[in-house]
Amino acid sequence: MYGFAKKQTIIGVLFMGIEKLPKERRPEKKLLMKWYAQTERIKQKNETINAEVVTVFDRFRKAGFRGCVLKGQGMASLYPNPFLRIAGDIDIWIEGSRREIVDYVNSVCPGQKLRKIHIDFPIFQKTLVEVHFTPSYMFAPWANKHLQRWFKEQAEEQFGHEVELPGGAGTVCVPTLPFNRIFILSHIYKHLFSEGIGLRQLMDYYYVLRCGFTEEENNYDRKALRSLGMYKFAGAVMYVLQRVFGLQDDFCIVEPNKKAGEFLLSEVLQSGNFGHNDERYVVPENESVAHRYFRLSHRSLHLITKYPTEALSEPLVRTWFFFWRFLNKN
Repeated sequence: MYGFAKKQTIIGVLFMGIEKLPKERRPEKKLLMKWYAQTERIKQKNETINAEVVTVFDRFRKAGFRGCVLKGQGMASLYPNPFLRIAGDIDIWIEGSRREIVDYVNSVCPGQKLRKIHIDFPIFQKTLVEVHFTPSYMFAPWANKHLQRWFKEQAEEQFGHEVELPGGAGTVCVPTLPFNRIFILSHIYKHLFSEGIGLRQLMDYYYVLRCGFTEEENNYDRKALRSLGMYKFAGAVMYVLQRVFGLQDDFCIVEPNKKAGEFLLSEVLQSGNFGHNDERYVVPENESVAHRYFRLSHRSLHLITKYPTEALSEPLVRTWFFFWRFLNKN
């Protein structure tokens, strides 16, 4: 169980369950202390990143940019204990043109590499900061067009939705729950093709849905999912959330799809967090550009029978961006 929790990056959350076990059912002392120490480190890391998130948010605000902190610490605030969710990078969506954002980032940290939808902002020694021009994207061009239009329609509300981070770290803007019901799902969907997904990402979505929604909101979400081509995938996620986390029917955004869900659960269990433990796609040391290209293409194309449009589009989009980046250097 400890190895499984580590692979899926849910060590801190599962330790809450360990603490509730009767003494005779708990792990041996050596493992228990190791698990406890890991959990304490997770808490400390969350405290550090909460402070760093506020620093980044305030820095952009003082520079004249409105921002919204995606996923991460904003998502952690939905958990029963926000300090037990393993913290990752800081992702912040900034309002403004790509050129304005890139120029500002390079004025502070010169020479940063432009990526598909973000640019790195290395102002901290240990925490990676990604500054997003848009929250996410899809590989199928028509679906991505719908998604980017939806982000623009929702932007004003997200840049004004302030919350207090746990522990009194400070106030930042984070996405609203209606936004996250679509955005988090699209983020999980994208990573299924590019890197792989783990239970931590699905646990985030579980806590988003557990906050509830009205019938009117659900009708809107279902329409949006159909327009984005994610309805089947949403059904697969609902199946996994019910089987693994016990999500009740009232919180399912669409009807669970057992067949698609069993396949998705198999992928999650093999991949682990962002595919880091997937033995099917081992990343060799000093991987060449060509090897990386074919490895990622293989990953996408093995999904072709389940999600053909996205699976076929992913290698094409990656190829297009490879050349686009050279034509649009900072």
